[in-house]
Amino acid sequence: MSVVLAPGQRVVGRHERAPDGLPWARRADAGPRHLASQRVRRASWHEDLTTGWCSLLLVLGLYLDGWNHINLLDDGLGPFLTPWHGVLYAGFTVTALWILQRHQQRGAWSLRAVPPGYRAALVGMGLAMVALAGDAVWHTLFGEEQGLNRLIAPFHLLLFVAACLLVASPLRAAWSGPSSARVPSLRAFGPVLLSITLMTAMVAFFFQYLSPVVAWRRPVQAALAPSSAFFETAQIYDLLGVLVHNLLFIAPVLLLLLRWQTPLGTVTVLWGAVALLESTQTELALVGLVGAAVLGGAAADVAVALLRPSPQRPWALRAVAAIAPAVMWTAHFALLRAGYGATWVPEVWTGSVVWASLSGFTLALLMRPAAIPLTAWNRDRAPADSAGIDRLQAVGR
Repeated sequence: MSVVLAPGQRVVGRHERAPDGLPWARRADAGPRHLASQRVRRASWHEDLTTGWCSLLLVLGLYLDGWNHINLLDDGLGPFLTPWHGVLYAGFTVTALWILQRHQQRGAWSLRAVPPGYRAALVGMGLAMVALAGDAVWHTLFGEEQGLNRLIAPFHLLLFVAACLLVASPLRAAWSGPSSARVPSLRAFGPVLLSITLMTAMVAFFFQYLSPVVAWRRPVQAALAPSSAFFETAQIYDLLGVLVHNLLFIAPVLLLLLRWQTPLGTVTVLWGAVALLESTQTELALVGLVGAAVLGGAAADVAVALLRPSPQRPWALRAVAAIAPAVMWTAHFALLRAGYGATWVPEVWTGSVVWASLSGFTLALLMRPAAIPLTAWNRDRAPADSAGIDRLQAVGR
């Protein structure tokens, strides 16, 4: 069958060169735009891991600063120049400088040389400068924040977004890379695991007032009698903490499973590390509950190894999202009673476990829904496409 070209069109040969002197087959825009260009040098495994270690200093500084505010400053803001702030900003600075120097020539810094997955970190650096300046103006106009206001102040949230853009660089780099979905070992997955663990820890920090690992209930709620008009409100607060914490833990796992078949131990490390960091905010008063996160993570790892979630096996992803929360929260309430003498009403704690399992399943269903028929969005164009095919066949004849 022959094909008639429109006026001005011509067939480009595989070895013919484009106006910029590069073969057409090797042009950076020849492939899909969502894939990183192969002409740009990618960050190595060691470089991604170093970015993760620098980011770890940033996140440790964040949790040290939170511990200082809660335990030493009675949930107040305190002065700007403190050792805890120093660790936080030193971590941010070290991470930013490390990223800025990747694959650059001395005296000739170039945006094009920034490794794939790392350019968004440059946006984060700009946002951090805006956040710091805006926060100084905010404090001048409205004074210092206390309690919950300290976490949700607008420029603090902007600084949080900026830090996340830096910390997520190894994850973005690996996501767009040519590596297989099957990871050979936990060590090979180290930079990705470290990156997403630190990101999850940062999000958990800003939801610490709802975290059951930080405090299963506040002193005021513990003093409420069952006949109190506010007792049910306290139960709702507790249930909300379980559900928010559950989604915060299961979401990064499902994200990883969209791209990789994670090696054994991934979820155990992720959940255990984040829960341990959270428990530091109340000086490890509830550190025993970290065991529930470890058990839930281990259950998720075993489920992933046995069920092998993949695009062809979406039911396996949903099963992992339902099994892991059920194990984690059942262990959580058992440890809460055995280690701390705190008990929930049977209907509330069993319902919380079921709700957590259902919410994980629902999130997995939303992230990988059932396939959409090809004709759903192409039905209106079908007659035109058929006519075009008929014309092409007529030309061939």
